Amino acid sequence: MRFAGAMFGVAFSAMGGVQAAETASSDAAATSARTALQQRWDSIFTASDNPFALQPYQPNYILYTYTTSTNVEAYSSADDTDDIEANDLDKHEAKFQLSLLIPVWRPFIWQRSGLFASYTQVSMWQATNNKISGAFRGTDYEPQLFVAKGFDWDLLGLNLRAAEMGFNHQSNGRSGDMSRSWNRLYTTLYGDHGNFSTELKLWHRLEEDIADDDNPDISRYLGYYHLGLNYKLEQAVISSKMRYNWNSGYGSGEVGLSYPVLKNLRIYGQVFSGYGETLIDYNHNQTRFGLGIMLGDLL
Repeated sequence: MRFAGAMFGVAFSAMGGVQAAETASSDAAATSARTALQQRWDSIFTASDNPFALQPYQPNYILYTYTTSTNVEAYSSADDTDDIEANDLDKHEAKFQLSLLIPVWRPFIWQRSGLFASYTQVSMWQATNNKISGAFRGTDYEPQLFVAKGFDWDLLGLNLRAAEMGFNHQSNGRSGDMSRSWNRLYTTLYGDHGNFSTELKLWHRLEEDIADDDNPDISRYLGYYHLGLNYKLEQAVISSKMRYNWNSGYGSGEVGLSYPVLKNLRIYGQVFSGYGETLIDYNHNQTRFGLGIMLGDLL
């Protein structure tokens, strides 16, 4: 009887192991069946159960870049340039972006929703310019506070996965003639279809007193929206982002390509062309080529 009981125990253990393996396999299949954008937002809503969880909001990268045109005018006419002479600016510089998402409150009103904060910083660093001691040419600071809600809606063949609504502030932390800033209310929609994903961000600028407005014509160059189009081709990710003001005819386009070289490290190339790569350059037209590394990717 002891032998029979032992045999039954082994059999039940084996059956349990098979069921566990089948469950794990099923979970893995379900995960792989979900699109990259779905997995990203699932991760955001799940990780936000931990109040100390930090995740990327926009891509994090550092690039060595070359621009076709330095913004001599902004530095020539400014009374506060931190000893940066316009004629000393180098067309070669490092560009890096740091972007984090912080959960504040989840769920917020609805299931699969949350109140979030994000912080994005873009810096332009004259790293190899000995004439100005490798100074930072400019840094943009962009905090946001927003509500995000997850969806699974079919919209004309495109799956709506999530939406954001919130407040955005962006400034370069400078004073005098070098100061640039604006505040916006915005909505962003995220959708996908297979390996293709898109985001549409619409905004409304909050008006300032004309005496305090550092850049009253910024909407003329940066418009009222940006459209992002991305495609995941096996391990490579092709990304793009564009702005265009139909009234003024000014806009910009950015295209990037990343490919993994290590588990969480990707080689990343980027081309930007148009107006407003940074706030100090909001009314300056240039084309910039960059190559460097990215810490992971959003897809």
